Amino acid sequence: MTHELHGRCHCGNLEVTYTTDIAPADATVRSCTCSFCRKHGARAVSDPAGAITYTARDPDQLHRYRFETGATDFLICRNCGVYVGAYMEDRAAAEGTTGPPRR
Repeated sequence: MTHELHGRCHCGNLEVTYTTDIAPADATVRSCTCSFCRKHGARAVSDPAGAITYTARDPDQLHRYRFETGATDFLICRNCGVYVGAYMEDRAAAEGTTGPPRR
């Protein structure tokens, strides 16, 4: 059974849809150890066979924050300040807790 989970920032500018065959009750929730995720209290789930889609109603209000190695873009709404996910691009495939924003 496919599960589709939806979320958004406070103002509704950034939306996220996570599609997975893993039931929410069976998902393993984990913490990232990077300083950004620790300071934001972020938690993550993953499914290599799943998919994440991000939508920015106003792309100018999407902020991609990078620190240290510059390997990951943390996606933040400029309007309400909510962190909605992280995107890491690899030469072979895109990985992480997000996909590139859809405009």
